[in-house]
Amino acid sequence: MASPFDAEILCATPEHLIAQYCTHAPFKDLQRHLDELAANLAEETELLDSLGEQSLQWIEVAEQDNGMWALSGELSSDTGRLLDKYLKTACPPPRQDEQDAEGVLPAQPNRHAEALHQLLAGYGTSPEAVKRHGHTATLDLMVDIETLKGEDTGRTPILEGQPVSVAKARHLACEAGVIPSVFDYETGEAIELGREKRLPNAALRRKLELEQREGCAWSGCSRPVAWTEAHHIQHWADGGETNAGNLILLCRFHHGRIHTAGWTVEKTGPGQAIITHHNHPDTHTEAEQARECGCSDWRTDADMDTEHATDEANNVFPTGLYRTEWSDTLKPDLDSRAEEAERQRALAAIRAARAKCRTRFTPQPKEPAPTPAGSRGDPPH
Repeated sequence: MASPFDAEILCATPEHLIAQYCTHAPFKDLQRHLDELAANLAEETELLDSLGEQSLQWIEVAEQDNGMWALSGELSSDTGRLLDKYLKTACPPPRQDEQDAEGVLPAQPNRHAEALHQLLAGYGTSPEAVKRHGHTATLDLMVDIETLKGEDTGRTPILEGQPVSVAKARHLACEAGVIPSVFDYETGEAIELGREKRLPNAALRRKLELEQREGCAWSGCSRPVAWTEAHHIQHWADGGETNAGNLILLCRFHHGRIHTAGWTVEKTGPGQAIITHHNHPDTHTEAEQARECGCSDWRTDADMDTEHATDEANNVFPTGLYRTEWSDTLKPDLDSRAEEAERQRALAAIRAARAKCRTRFTPQPKEPAPTPAGSRGDPPH
């Protein structure tokens, strides 16, 4: 066939045609041509490759000693593309205006992990999801109402057959991916076996999202509204109603944070709330729910973030995890990650200092002296 670049040159083989592209075409055109050539020659081979990829792909999910789960594996080209497309759609690359004071952009891998959680949680509650015995990717929590209220019953909540703390159970009772089986211990009567009364229906969820378009109610949080969970300001277990006045949307991280000791939430309007921290027990009285309870350690969520920003370790994790929130179980892992981040910061500072020194001490070419007025300049060479 004739060369696309010179009709007088005839290419007898594909190799001759490729040589013409190598000689005349830009690199991208050459790459596209090679891809098209490979696709045209592939035919059944490409299908066999796909079968081989599906036979080779694997995923392992294993719980580690620190309670986290390790995910490893290899995916076929089609599955990998689907996952990559989902993560890029759910987590577009960070923009320059998202960088912190030191010019560091938010960690994309951490956001990818959260996107995977949202993918699984969203699919698990979809009516089209694969089901077994009427359930899909949901976790089962079993607890009696007295224990869930925080009464000292001596009984322990059970999540997927494993004991969990009451605080964890109260938090999980808010999440869509968890079905609590709440019962009266004395009578054995099941009080709730589903989510209808506990979680907002589609219309209420839509109302909350319209009122809170910016996403998580935590000051400065960039998690999108689609990744938020509805938090009962007065806990559902304590009789809090599932209505707009008693619900606020928080991302999974900050939702978990305000379930720890000392945090209170006051809803001040549609989609607006004041989140405060106190170093004394929450008594659920009007004084405690007021904007300022009068104690000397009253601080808003923004105050707390500012206070902890001076600790370099708090800037390691894109979630904004405080050092005071480091658990004993994960402290070795968190310390290791913080040390590596500090090492990278130091190396970056060294590189910046060297570049500054080179700029400062590199001799600059001298500008030629101006020609005096009336001078004819240097003679020609």
